[in-house]
Amino acid sequence: EDDVFGGFYGCQYLRSIVIPSSTKVIHNDAFREMQLMYSTVEIPEGVTEIRGTAFAYNEYNGVELILPSTLTSIGGGACLGCQWKCELKLTDNITDIGGEAFYDCPNFYGVFHIPAHLSELGRGMFWSLGSNGSFVGELEIPQGTTVIPYNAFNVALKTRVPLRLPQVVKRIETQPFPALSSIQFNDDLEVIGDAAFYNIA
Repeated sequence: EDDVFGGFYGCQYLRSIVIPSSTKVIHNDAFREMQLMYSTVEIPEGVTEIRGTAFAYNEYNGVELILPSTLTSIGGGACLGCQWKCELKLTDNITDIGGEAFYDCPNFYGVFHIPAHLSELGRGMFWSLGSNGSFVGELEIPQGTTVIPYNAFNVALKTRVPLRLPQVVKRIETQPFPALSSIQFNDDLEVIGDAAFYNIA
């Protein structure tokens, strides 16, 4: 595919990467486990999809990742364990974020925003995101959400935030939330998992 970019899994000693402006898709494992140092990886505007584990398990080494505003889909584990620095801006154009997409990304920062039109929430999608407390913002769950999955939103926010569950939420699984200032339940909630609100105070 001419508009798919990848092929740098495990590459070492590169100084920089320039992704072609014609790229539409970042392939699975495209930049996984690289040894890139003190550089910026900018994904060009026009890229709509980042596939699974594309940036997984990269050490920090002074690298900054810049995501485009044109993204609509982020695959499972896309940034799993990525230590690069990134201002995370998730727009409402995004309709799909896979499980563990941003799991354990301690150097990501910015205004935390859950895209309003996600078709479903992935398990562990934001677990330990910005673990140095580098996010501000609110915890606004998309209105069509019926299940809040395991470890979904344990993002490191600088302040406690209120939580208001959408009316259609039926089930809350184990430990999905960060520290909260208040909780407003809905009338249709049927299942609350073990330790669902563990350590949120």
